[in-house]
Amino acid sequence: MAQLNDCRFEALRGLGYTGATNDMLLQWAHAGGATSPVLNEALLEYLLLNGAVTPALNDAWMEFLEAQLLTGSRNDMETEFWCGQVII
Repeated sequence: MAQLNDCRFEALRGLGYTGATNDMLLQWAHAGGATSPVLNEALLEYLLLNGAVTPALNDAWMEFLEAQLLTGSRNDMETEFWCGQVII
């Protein structure tokens, strides 16, 4: 079974991002319009730019995953997003 962390790393690397997973997540958020140099803030910016309305990172992430029509537990949705290459 695919591991979420491995899938996230491979998916981001496959998109051309480099560095450690957190570095690539920051690059991904910036590519989506975020400007903050702080990862959590950049991820929240990215999520808000992509339709999330909750100003809390974890809740916004869940809204974002659900907007991708993913279902199940948070772990299931994250695994499908990264391992299933749903990445937008």
